[in-house]
Amino acid sequence: MQTLYHIIIVTALIAALPYLIARSAIDPEFRKDMANWLDSWKDVPFYSGCIWIHAASVGEVRIAKTLIENFRNLYGKDRPIILSTFTMTGNQLAKEQGLCKTFRLPPDLAFFIRPLLEKLDPSVLVLVEAELWPALLNLCKERNVP
Repeated sequence: MQTLYHIIIVTALIAALPYLIARSAIDPEFRKDMANWLDSWKDVPFYSGCIWIHAASVGEVRIAKTLIENFRNLYGKDRPIILSTFTMTGNQLAKEQGLCKTFRLPPDLAFFIRPLLEKLDPSVLVLVEAELWPALLNLCKERNVP
């Protein structure tokens, strides 16, 4: 099932590549957004044992704020908390609110997710949404991250 998922995602990305290249050439904001989407996780420091919260967009970031506050009350500063978002607007809101270290989740492909998990080494992953991230969930399962 994972192989089929990855084939579908890679095929969709390849099919969209001409559009993505053309739009990036024409629209500097889109180019900046794409670069941020693909690279923002690389600035994440090593956070062994962190609580990783993923909130896809603005609505989920608002919910994540409450979770982050509750985790801080529960653990103090002993447990680092990191927040990932999928959308640029969600990421901007999280940064404006100064909730915690924030980055954008890269494409849900093992090529991106595996090195991200190596950097974060989370003790738990909290998904604040109904969307599923099959590669992320599978790799977390392999690493025994609840």
